[in-house]
Amino acid sequence: MAVGRVRFRLSFVWLGILALVSIKSPLAQQSGAFLDELNVRLISKGKIELLNDFRYRDAKNDIWKAPKGYVSDGASIPQVFWSVVGGPLDGDYRDAAVIHDYFCDTKQQTWQATHRVFYDAMRARGVGETKAKTLYYAVYRFGPRWCQGCRIQRPIVPTYRDEEFQKMKREIEQGNVSLEQIDAASDAVVPPNDESKWRGARLRRAL
Repeated sequence: MAVGRVRFRLSFVWLGILALVSIKSPLAQQSGAFLDELNVRLISKGKIELLNDFRYRDAKNDIWKAPKGYVSDGASIPQVFWSVVGGPLDGDYRDAAVIHDYFCDTKQQTWQATHRVFYDAMRARGVGETKAKTLYYAVYRFGPRWCQGCRIQRPIVPTYRDEEFQKMKREIEQGNVSLEQIDAASDAVVPPNDESKWRGARLRRAL
């Protein structure tokens, strides 16, 4: 009888442990998850080649895959920010930068969705909220844009303005800015969906 009670208690404990393990944190649910380890080889200074498919699953269960053989150089993160947050291929946001690079290159998704998944992927990898929001603002406001469905898919890159970036960076560090507010502040300066207005906002084409 005593043995039966002990077994029952042990089973109850294991059920509790399994329940705790199976519960995802709110952050994990919101940020998605990487499905693969990132295995790369350095092929030249500042460039890495993927040795396997590298997948990220977002909170909607959509898969964002950078395929084996893809070469990433972090170019989708404006280089002017590297001195602020570190280089994209050796920092804590490297995995997110690889996904971001691939979808900026292929333009399979809208530029807005591509930049947003960069933020979510950073959070999934444990990048702090302040740093992730700062980088999100950097790419949303000053990173590449493209016209989804247009015949010519040459990316357009807004002109960098340090005063504007530093102002938003301070507000983010104070904890007063949501992602939606970042979007709205950027869209107020450069309209998000009208390429003709992008041209009128002193933008420069990416090489």
